Amino acid sequence: IADLLAKMGCEVQTNVGGTGVVGILRNGGDSPAIALRADIDALPIAEET
Repeated sequence: IADLLAKMGCEVQTNVGGTGVVGILRNGGDSPAIALRADIDALPIAEET
């Protein structure tokens, strides 16, 4: 995942929280930003939130 994010032009931070990956796309200004989050653990857990 980190390699794919880097190929797409993201700044990549690895080992976030032990196993996480963060990809950062800079917009180059003071304009609004958005954040996206995804889980990829594929564990059969019922979400409670």
